[in-house]
Amino acid sequence: MRTILAIQYFGSLFVFSAAKKEASELGTVTRINLGTTYSCVVVFKDGNVEIIANDQENCITPSWVAFTNTERLIGEARKNQAAVNPERTVFDVKRLIGQNEDKEVQNDMKLVPYKIVNKDGKPYIEIQIKDGETKVFSPEEISAMILTKMKETTESYLGKKIKDAVATVPAYFNDAQRQATKDAGVIAGLNVQELSMNQLRQPLPTNLGRYSLDRKDGEKHILIFDLGGGTCDVSILTIDNGANGNTHLGGGEKNILVFDLGGGTFDVSILTIDNGVFEVLATNGDTHLGGEDFDHRIMDHFIKLIKKKHEKDISKDNRALGKLRRECERAKRALSNQHQVRLEIESLFDGIDFSEPLTRARFEELNNDLFRKTMGPVKKAMKDAGLEKHQIDEIVLVGGSTRIPKVQQLLKDYFDGKELNKRINPDEAVAYGAAVQGGILSGEGGDKTKGVLLLDVAPLTLGIETVGGVMTKLIPRNNGERSLTKDCKNCRLLGTFDLTGIAPAQRGAPQIEVTFEVDVDGILNVKAEDKANGRFELTITNEKGRLSREEIDQMVKEAEEFAEEDKKVKERIDARNSLETYIYNMKNQMNDKDKLAAKLDSDEKERIETTTKPLNGWTTIRTPRRRITKKRSKKLRLCAIQL
Repeated sequence: MRTILAIQYFGSLFVFSAAKKEASELGTVTRINLGTTYSCVVVFKDGNVEIIANDQENCITPSWVAFTNTERLIGEARKNQAAVNPERTVFDVKRLIGQNEDKEVQNDMKLVPYKIVNKDGKPYIEIQIKDGETKVFSPEEISAMILTKMKETTESYLGKKIKDAVATVPAYFNDAQRQATKDAGVIAGLNVQELSMNQLRQPLPTNLGRYSLDRKDGEKHILIFDLGGGTCDVSILTIDNGANGNTHLGGGEKNILVFDLGGGTFDVSILTIDNGVFEVLATNGDTHLGGEDFDHRIMDHFIKLIKKKHEKDISKDNRALGKLRRECERAKRALSNQHQVRLEIESLFDGIDFSEPLTRARFEELNNDLFRKTMGPVKKAMKDAGLEKHQIDEIVLVGGSTRIPKVQQLLKDYFDGKELNKRINPDEAVAYGAAVQGGILSGEGGDKTKGVLLLDVAPLTLGIETVGGVMTKLIPRNNGERSLTKDCKNCRLLGTFDLTGIAPAQRGAPQIEVTFEVDVDGILNVKAEDKANGRFELTITNEKGRLSREEIDQMVKEAEEFAEEDKKVKERIDARNSLETYIYNMKNQMNDKDKLAAKLDSDEKERIETTTKPLNGWTTIRTPRRRITKKRSKKLRLCAIQL
């Protein structure tokens, strides 16, 4: 018997709870929000959630990786590389992770400057890492580099090594995308305890605790709208503060709708909170809709305008597109607070100095269909949850793009003019929620997370295809799916298996029991048994697009090699900086009459100048060897000692 697993892109009301390791088995659990455009890391410390700033003192880090001839740059360090080194700068990799070479990936290939290649039916990134050396990376490897950067940020802050982590993924990520994210964690040297994969485990628990949505008595229905740089989530929760009003959530049942729109994906979930129990009622979304799409619309507009005014086509020039992309993102952000902004780029292309205005009205016109598209999942989630608009007591906005006035207005209009709650920092909410989940797992949350029970959903229907293409649902969505896999446009093949050794019998007589298990991370495990003889002889063909054990091991090894090379580069830079500082201080002392200047004769000054002059020029070389640095520095120090 041959059985095919399939998955439909519709929300499900199947609820499962999370079994977790004993807190005593875990060390400190860091919480990483791996975003399409930006990432963030937090820890639970002394009963409080703390967002960790990176080495540039910023709370969010760009999810970008760049390669030069001498080093690998991750996060903030890549900023100056994007415009001058576009083909070797990788971003938006979250849109590729766990994907196949489908139509959406083909469209993405047109929007990024780096090269995406097909390897075994999956998108890989081909990058020149050094002069004459090109390497092909999987999306998991690039994501692992970002996770490693966030891990190092945490370790620097805490002063100790970190192994355990909770990583966030969009609620509407399918099985392959979730597994690929866990694989990225393994490559980064992390033990991903859980994937925080919906609004409940992302912003919600912290929002309730931090912004005191629970302070009012009685029943409360809350909608949270999370529109970030590239992902979007919408969830509705019902909160019951309890009859006695003595829980940390307060009293009264409440519904909350969470809307999460970030850099690349869009999720809508409806949840209920009842006396400390968080239960997801419905989930919907779009895995390819977010803030990056708004940027692309602006870019397309100005590419056409430049072609019309200057008869120049910049669409094939990656350097010009990199400059334009950065300016378009800046303009988009500015238009959330002002009605007009001017985009200015010197020497954009072929001697052209670009300077054009963009009004908020024009921006809204360019993205009108995308903004309105976010309302579709809201309506579907409301319908699946069986709620009416008036049952939503609170609408909470989460995610950077919820700052866009038009998005706020559409949401407000849909809920008949209801005021939106804007007290939450949209850039930090997801990481805060992941921190709460990590606090529960590690036990670091203490009384603040004690008694919180999370009941999650399978957002996509899971089932099997048997003879004739009939889709048998084992873990169903709420309603509305097609029963034939050939009619399911959004069905995704997860894998196939053969159950062999079935005893001969009449047609339809054999009884085969197929069991689906969805773990806390939403990852599917399947087994099948011939009830007549109890046989479990399965031959499984993996179609999920995940990496093999051998591939992961090889990537872990390569990641360690990259880390070692990064360490050597840092040591060379530190040594060079030390030498430059020493030369600078020596020159200052030599010219300071109150210090060495008064004690040195002309011959001694000449000896110092003769020694420092070639060294000062040498430190400007881009790739100095560390051993030479020490040798030259030693020579200079000996010169000073002899004086």
